[in-house]
Amino acid sequence: MSSGERPPSLVLLAVEANRRCTFVREACARLGWPLPEVVDWRAFLEDPMALERAIDRALSRAGSCFVRVDSPGEDWECERLLLRRGALEPELCDAIAPTFATVDEVDALRNERGRITLPRQWFRGFSAALRDVAKIAAERPSVAMTSAADEITILFDKRATHARLEARGVARTPLLGCPATSDELRALLRERDEPRVFVKLWHGSSASGVVALRWDDRGVSATTSAELVRSGDAIQLFNSLRVRRYTDERDARAVLDALLREGAVVESWLAKATYDGDNFDLRVVTIAGEARHAVVRVGRTPMTNLHLGNRRGELDRVVARLGPERWASVRSRCAEAAAAFSRCRTLGIDVLLSPDLRDVRVIEANAFGDLLPNVLDRGDDTYTAALRTLV
Repeated sequence: MSSGERPPSLVLLAVEANRRCTFVREACARLGWPLPEVVDWRAFLEDPMALERAIDRALSRAGSCFVRVDSPGEDWECERLLLRRGALEPELCDAIAPTFATVDEVDALRNERGRITLPRQWFRGFSAALRDVAKIAAERPSVAMTSAADEITILFDKRATHARLEARGVARTPLLGCPATSDELRALLRERDEPRVFVKLWHGSSASGVVALRWDDRGVSATTSAELVRSGDAIQLFNSLRVRRYTDERDARAVLDALLREGAVVESWLAKATYDGDNFDLRVVTIAGEARHAVVRVGRTPMTNLHLGNRRGELDRVVARLGPERWASVRSRCAEAAAAFSRCRTLGIDVLLSPDLRDVRVIEANAFGDLLPNVLDRGDDTYTAALRTLV
């Protein structure tokens, strides 16, 4: 930014109480920028004009502005409002037909911490909200979004993400299908001769509704952070910080059927490289298409998400094992994935390395995957580095 040039003006749509919002504010202060105009997700969902007013305030100061959309997660009232919005959207027509809640039923929901509640309906509401954001931004020619709303929507749909990556030729974990029931899933495993797979909700994140499944003629083993709770004939699933394993076929089928009713992808379970005897993979943040910050995620279970009690490995140690050429191939694979979503300034790419470190595949692409506290690249955290690319 040249001397005398005004710094960019930023409008942030986020959960104001969440640390993500705090990190963006701190990044603005670090760069000497004005603090962002923050619109809480709750306020926006109750009154979309709240975003319009914030944008207009930002424009009055700078003449142009950027709109950054951050995660609406970790806030029950926000989740309820998104479910409510989803209840007002037209019915979806596809092979999977879950039960959607009415507005009155949504309003009657209680805050049951961790419960996996109507993920298809949540996605329907989230998609509609993102369309509103895009429309508001498009009506003002001096406004740009740091990540395009339609691409964020795709990244919250694992089927659509697979299709986008496949169309771009990005090496990824293979998609085997989208069965609707545990019987269909069992038939798929037999047909494909795949005794072990990952089952993932179409619209899940942070390992919510992910099952590492082994199922053959000897029995079943479903490893997941989803806790099965029975109340009479009713089945409920709750996200837990404790990974558990279901080996009783009745329980495993109950978990799987509850997930498959909401829509789920089935992916090949590929072996991962190890770190001190445990599985590891990488979360790499791409900014403006370039692989930047990275974290080594080490776990004893198939899920390596750090919030599940797994640990960070030493990146320098992994890079040394890989050597310059293979580390460059990891960065290149992440850049390829980012290029498939070129209108998203920031992405979190999860990358799998084969046991011999030769094969590099994308596991996930995350629209809000830049939450890597205390991880620096060129002296900047992810938020500061992303803001720098706006000028």
